[in-house]
Amino acid sequence: YIQNNKKYYIMKKILILVGDCVEDSQIDFPQKTLLTLGHKVDVASPNKKPDDVITSSIFEPSDLQYFNPGLGHKYKVTVDINTVDYKSYDALYLPGGHSPLHLHVNPKVIEITKYFLESKKTLVSICYSVLTLAATKSISGRKLTGLPFTRVVADLAGAKYEETLCVTDGSLITAIGNPGLIKMMEEFLKALK
Repeated sequence: YIQNNKKYYIMKKILILVGDCVEDSQIDFPQKTLLTLGHKVDVASPNKKPDDVITSSIFEPSDLQYFNPGLGHKYKVTVDINTVDYKSYDALYLPGGHSPLHLHVNPKVIEITKYFLESKKTLVSICYSVLTLAATKSISGRKLTGLPFTRVVADLAGAKYEETLCVTDGSLITAIGNPGLIKMMEEFLKALK
């Protein structure tokens, strides 16, 4: 809001659902940016309690047909996924990397993600997190993007996959992966105003 010709931002509450092997830059940059701007950011992960840590992965190009993941950094879990009042949060962020490969089959992760999709609260997803969106069975007709590997999953879920860096469809913001990270954060911050 603006008062006496000065801009003020109202702090928002953001929940990050994440697991081990999350892409390092996809948790590090968004979390630090949101905290620096004064938002309340909580991290939840299945089978982890507050003060436990998740370990990220750093995906480096290699001679393999896929990226070669190496261990990244440790990030502290701040809330218990089973008891957190997720309805009290203004936004949900789903980082990518390999963590969505096990998150998208977790019933609590699906419940929380589905709530944000259906309540039209801000939901931000990047990379492989299309898997989690699809698992909710609530993205039919929605425009989105993610890693090209996720296109078939998006199509099967009835979503409209777009091969671009970042897509905003109402309260749903999705990014292809690291190349779309900056644009995703721009859209995320706009949505939080």
